[in-house]
Amino acid sequence: MKSNKFSGKRLLVLGSNVGATDIVEYARSHGAITMVADYLPPEKSAAKQVADEHFLISTSDLEGLIKLVEDQKIDAVLSGISDFNVQNALLLSEGCKLPFYCTKAQWDLISRKDQFRDLCQRCGVPSPETYYVGEKIPDDLVPDFPYPVVVKPVDASLSMGVFICHSEEEIR
Repeated sequence: MKSNKFSGKRLLVLGSNVGATDIVEYARSHGAITMVADYLPPEKSAAKQVADEHFLISTSDLEGLIKLVEDQKIDAVLSGISDFNVQNALLLSEGCKLPFYCTKAQWDLISRKDQFRDLCQRCGVPSPETYYVGEKIPDDLVPDFPYPVVVKPVDASLSMGVFICHSEEEIR
């Protein structure tokens, strides 16, 4: 038996990223009217294919999305797994005075790797060792690494620049 706990609520999902289809299906199974907006045509978006409605509006077009929220009388905005779309869902929600599961300050704290790591350390949450180096890795740093190691830039997203290295040669 399906629940109607979201009956009559109108949910906008930004993007067709990982998790978007699950969000749409869950919300629909509980009575929500679901909509998906992004730049993809429906045939390239599993989320759009299962949503009640879909719109060809880029998730970067905040003005267009604000108009959509107003025109469609949206109650909430979410996104799948995408830093870009979560941030835009947050900004859109704040701009339209809709609820969201975190504030901008909270999002910044968890989305910036250096700030998140600092928060973990302050709260006693175990974290891997981190080394901040410039373009050249000091010779005395590499030999002490227990392999494998993950090399990840502090200022990138979408797993860009992430490498699992099994030797000093791979690190360099």
